[in-house]
Parts: sequence; structure tokens; C-alpha cells
Amino acid sequence: MAFEHYDKCSLLLPMDGANNGTTFTDWSPNPKTITRNGSAVTSTAQSKYYGSSVLFNNNASNYLTVPYSPDFNMGTGQFTIACWIYAIAAPSTNGEFFQMLQVGRRSTLSGNGGYSFRLSLQNQILLESIRIGSAVVTLATIPSITLGEWVHVACTGDATGIQFYVNGTKYAGSSDFLTENVTNPSSLTSWIGTSGSTANWYSNGYIQDLLIIKGAALWTSNFTPPAIVTGK
Repeated sequence: MAFEHYDKCSLLLPMDGANNGTTFTDWSPNPKTITRNGSAVTSTAQSKYYGSSVLFNNNASNYLTVPYSPDFNMGTGQFTIACWIYAIAAPSTNGEFFQMLQVGRRSTLSGNGGYSFRLSLQNQILLESIRIGSAVVTLATIPSITLGEWVHVACTGDATGIQFYVNGTKYAGSSDFLTENVTNPSSLTSWIGTSGSTANWYSNGYIQDLLIIKGAALWTSNFTPPAIVTGK
């Protein structure tokens, strides 16, 4: 692997494979078992790199899950979550590109939490704090994106709080979760392509190069979205 902080990767999913492929390989130093649900497949119809990406075709039954790992307990340290997304169409209810219930920091007022990137009915990408047993808190909202093109989405956490980037441009930040420690129970699962807890929130589009890093904030200001993160 040829990129900085590879040793800190908690999850590294290029999402590549043959057309209608059903295997999803984690290239992180401590590989996780990715479970396919429904008809989520790798597709050659769209790709940012590699010639394929994972397709979630607007159905609540189609998603990927990642089992609990201590690699997703971020504590109060730095972290990075990033991926490329391609939205086919505006969702009929809400779109959920991925929700990582173990990733990030949590509010002591609401128990276990994490972050998700969600596409709203207005084609806006929202970075949200998932607070189990309490309200979902929107930390950042960007202007509407163009459907039918690849968009790089990222958030980082450091001593200044949470920063949100789309195509390398910082849109918002939040001081939320600066001092909270994440120690998540082993029963929690990470969901990709659906909210996991809300049946009407699921993806209609593609994901490529999903990256989660524990212990480093790859970006702290505007940046040029990376080429092939995995170095494959």
C-alpha cells in the first residue's frame, strides 16, 4: 500500500470486482469480514477507478455490514472518514450512503453514536451525528450536488472538532464531540448503503474507495481529492 498513514487504517474498501461481483475485500492492515446483504454487487457500469464500484440500487435490502472491531473506537483522537459517491437519482425518502455506528465520537447524553453521510431530498449531502436513543444532529450541510457524477466526501476529527469536505472544499465544521471518548459495545455493526435502523434510508448509487483511519486527520484545510487511495 502506497499512501500515508496506511498503518492507521481501520477500513479500506476499494469496492472493485467483476460485474455483478459479490466479494468485498478490506485491504486494511487488520482486514474485516464484509458481509453482503440482498443484491448489493460490484458493477462495471460506473467507476472512479479500477473499472468497477459497488452498486446499491435503491432498495432497503441491499447493503453491506462490517462487524465490530476495536479499530473503530476512536476515543478522543484524530480520525478520517472518506469515500467517493455517485448518486443516480434523488431519493424517494432519504438516501444513506453509509453509516458507521462505531466510528467517531459520541455524546454522553445519548449513548452510542457515530457519523453518517446522507443525501437529502434536495440533493444535499448531510454529515450527521447518529445519537442512539436521541435526535439525529446535522453537523454540516452543503449546497446541492449534481446527480450522475462522482463526488468525494470526507470528514476529519482533530483538536478543533469535526471538519466536512466535499470535493476537497471545506464546507462546515463543528466543535461537537471534542472531549467524548468512544468505547462501543461489541454488539454494534457498521452499515454501508443503509442507515441500519431506518428502513426508508438507503442508497441509490455507487460507492468507491471507502477509507476510515484511526489516529490521523488526513486533511485540515482545502485539498485536491486523492487519486486511487488504496494504491492498488
